[in-house]
Amino acid sequence: MGVAATLLAVCLAAWLLRVARPLFITLISAILLAFILEPLVQLLMRLRIRRGLASFLACSLMLGALYLALLGPGRKPSVSGPRCPTIASASPNSSIRPR
Repeated sequence: MGVAATLLAVCLAAWLLRVARPLFITLISAILLAFILEPLVQLLMRLRIRRGLASFLACSLMLGALYLALLGPGRKPSVSGPRCPTIASASPNSSIRPR
């Protein structure tokens, strides 16, 4: 009876962890984010900003920094000169013909 109960408890715990995976991922992410942003919140609180507003500002600043960091590498540089002609814009009398 002891082995069967242990096996049932292990199977139940594994099933519970699998079903509650989104909850655990969200909870662990929130805890890590709180630890990461705590120094910035403390700095804002030393500047006489209340904790609620300091937390909002810290999250907003980090979200903006993340947005700018991810936006930067994806942007194409602007070309100041004339654009290269494409085959579609070539005239019908052109010697370059698509196959």
